[in-house]
Amino acid sequence: MSASRRQAPRSVTLAISANSISALARQASSRYSRCSATYPGQAALLTGVANLVRLHTRHPALQRNEISFFYFHPQFDDNAGCRVFGYARTAGNGIGNTGQVIVLANMGAEKFPVYVIPNWPWGGRPLTEAATPGAPGPMPPPVPVYDGISNSLTLALDAFQVRVFTS
Repeated sequence: MSASRRQAPRSVTLAISANSISALARQASSRYSRCSATYPGQAALLTGVANLVRLHTRHPALQRNEISFFYFHPQFDDNAGCRVFGYARTAGNGIGNTGQVIVLANMGAEKFPVYVIPNWPWGGRPLTEAATPGAPGPMPPPVPVYDGISNSLTLALDAFQVRVFTS
């Protein structure tokens, strides 16, 4: 094979039990709590990751493999486009039902103090935010607001922020 041709990366499947994930989280928590240096956002990040680990080990939708992407920013595929998207772990049910885990992600450097997601599949169902790790900036995550007239959800998304909700 010539040096100019690269092989496609191989995918690797890791099987990690819920007990292993919990043990790793406890070990990491213990190491971080012993750190003498305090970094901005360290406690919030640790709490967020712990919440996500707890969610992963206990939420029924995360015990199955069904994923449904429901939103991509209209310019997501453009070179300079916004990198905002949303997906849900559906637990085998149709998107928009209760008992689902919803992930809204901004993978770009642009901050959105107000971001509107049209055609919100969950309507006015209440959402519970699971964690907001990786949001070091000053932008606090306000509670998302559903607009029943336009069937849209409005929320804030910081640069490189991922927000996780349960329905």
